Amino acid sequence: MEQTDPSTQAELTIEEHLAAQKTGFKLQAAGLVAILTVVALAALGLFGDGVLSRRTIDNEQFTVAYESFYRVNARTTIHMTVKESSASSITVSIPADYLRIFHLQSVVPAPAEMKSRDGNVHFVFPGSSDTHIAFHVSPEADAIGLTSSIWHINGQGVNVNQFIFP
Repeated sequence: MEQTDPSTQAELTIEEHLAAQKTGFKLQAAGLVAILTVVALAALGLFGDGVLSRRTIDNEQFTVAYESFYRVNARTTIHMTVKESSASSITVSIPADYLRIFHLQSVVPAPAEMKSRDGNVHFVFPGSSDTHIAFHVSPEADAIGLTSSIWHINGQGVNVNQFIFP
């Protein structure tokens, strides 16, 4: 067995800063809680599709359902169901400013007529009660932040508020 020379052994002393270690453990625990909170909120839909993002506006004439949180260039759908209408057609008016922020990819069913006037784009659909309309939209890349617009369904206003994340 080999013996070591005691004169070559150096005693290493490390100063223990217990107060700093305790502070570090507390910060680490707080960071973990913050990360888990963000993950839980994301899973619930704060940053996209999910429970926290879903909005539904319901009255006697129609129902509008949409997601209020989007990522840039993500595709989403705004659903409308007209419950009662005395007219033989349904008119949905969307502000032109909204269509500069959101790219309209498709409308199902296809409108019978589209016209632009008074700063709005008017979509006219055949039908009356129990008609479902879906607008497929995606936010443009430079449209980050809160958007608010008033859509009109057969002349009745609906406030649509959405937030776009980068």
